[in-house]
This record gives sequence, structure tokens and C-alpha cells, in this order.
Amino acid sequence: MLLPFPQDLPFEGVALIIDKLRGKDVPLKTAVNAAWNLAGYAAAQTLPDQKVIGDKDISKDEALLVLQEVITKSAISEEGKTIELGVIPWAMVLRICIKILIAAF
Repeated sequence: MLLPFPQDLPFEGVALIIDKLRGKDVPLKTAVNAAWNLAGYAAAQTLPDQKVIGDKDISKDEALLVLQEVITKSAISEEGKTIELGVIPWAMVLRICIKILIAAF
């Protein structure tokens, strides 16, 4: 059985990935779990609408900026649903998460 893509932005996961990228002591298993959840959410937002052109390598600083953008451009409604307050580059978020997942192994 396949689990469905997450329907709500995992804010805690984004914060954990940012902490890990900044060098804070976040266990690898926790960071991978956060990246896995964020990757699922980003995939649900991206596929099949957005495509990343080329094979641009994403630096750690660029990844931090993109992930911080996810936090600042998102909110939770009174009903508990994620609201986007601006354009978020979900395809880039997905690429960042995939890089984290690959690096863990």
C-alpha cells in the first residue's frame, strides 16, 4: 500500500532541515524523515505542472534561502489547511529534499 502525499506543509520538517543545514545537532534519521515528508509535499505541489530545466546544482546557501521562503510564504488557515502567501518554487524544494535523501545514504 502506498501512503498518500502529505496534504499539509510539514513546517516542523522545514525547520529541522534548516537547522541541519546550519550545522545544528539534528540526528540524521530525523533530518531524513523531515526531508522525506517535505519531498512528498513538494512533489504533490509540483507534479506534473512544474519542471526544473537543466541540472543546476543547488548550493547550501541557496537551499537555505529557498527553505526559508517556504516558511515565510506559508501559513495555516483556521481549518488547519496550508495557505500559500506567494509563489514557492516547489520543484526546487523537491530537488533539495532529494539531495538530502541521497546524501544520507
